[in-house]
Amino acid sequence: MKRVSLEQFRTDLLERAVAAANGSPESPVIAADWLARARRYGDPATTACALVTLGHAHQHVGALGEAQGAFRAAIPLWNQAGDAYALADARIELGHSYYAAGEYPRALATWLDSLEHVRETQDLNSGTRIYLGVGKMYYALEDFSSALRYHELALQLARRLNAPKPVCEVLINIAGDAYRLQRYERALTALSEADALLHSGVFTNHVWEAEVESYLGLIHFGRGEYEQARLKLDAAFAIHQQNQNLWGKSHVMLALGRTHARLGELARAEACLANASELAEQAKLTALMRQSAELRADLAVRQGDHRAALQHYKRMHALEAGDEPERPSLQINRQVAERLRTGTVRLRLERTRKRLAGRAGL
Repeated sequence: MKRVSLEQFRTDLLERAVAAANGSPESPVIAADWLARARRYGDPATTACALVTLGHAHQHVGALGEAQGAFRAAIPLWNQAGDAYALADARIELGHSYYAAGEYPRALATWLDSLEHVRETQDLNSGTRIYLGVGKMYYALEDFSSALRYHELALQLARRLNAPKPVCEVLINIAGDAYRLQRYERALTALSEADALLHSGVFTNHVWEAEVESYLGLIHFGRGEYEQARLKLDAAFAIHQQNQNLWGKSHVMLALGRTHARLGELARAEACLANASELAEQAKLTALMRQSAELRADLAVRQGDHRAALQHYKRMHALEAGDEPERPSLQINRQVAERLRTGTVRLRLERTRKRLAGRAGL
């Protein structure tokens, strides 16, 4: 293949980097080939961009360890290239990868390490994403009120960016918090605005499109509107399937299993839960595998198949007793909760918020 100029290569790479950041990366094999080609130019920024793109590609298929390795490798290269904003973004992506793997202390530490950059540069975009991350941390700890509070703060910052993408991302997280708190009207308002942004033509993100449909389905489920829930969840799964998002397919299939069970369609419910278990195993989502086993056991009891129920309960207990690296232990959850409660962390977050609010005129 004829070697193109560095400028042309970076233009072609950037197109793929944007698609990857928006939830539609190419396969890790293709992304790795782009990285190999990028290295030949000896340009730190180009190689760093290719590494971040590869990180998104790995994360999309559930290879979180490989994703973290790629994001970590990009950080010193962005530093070498002198791009503080891209460096902060790579750190934040690394934090999200730790979060996806259930490595909450490392995720929190990574995000907090970026606060210095945010304070010095008054980088609204990075500040928004850090507050988004802290909100996610509270969500993982099932403190949904605190999660919603931090996500509402992130929304205030995001709106000042005059860019629809960060606003959309925060709105979807607000919808998740509000759904958990059964504040369905707030969730629906957030989802309506997010959906409008997704269809504005300014950017494309199929993962978020599916999440909007998924949350709408979950809200219908919470209200006992099971047929409407099924329709929305089917739509969410179709988007994830087309986009080949393993994480998304796993979670939506589990929700479909629950929904078919409520509709009395037990055979379909069992098929969905079995599929969810297979997908979760591929994605190494042990918590979801446990949930699937428990729901299949309950379903077997309803059908009077006690032998199958016993097998599923054994599966569930085996997963609970296993040594899954991505499963956050109670000790780790307490560790994260304690750090979030410390005065130092709260003070750092508040100082950063005030600096950003001053710049944004809030």
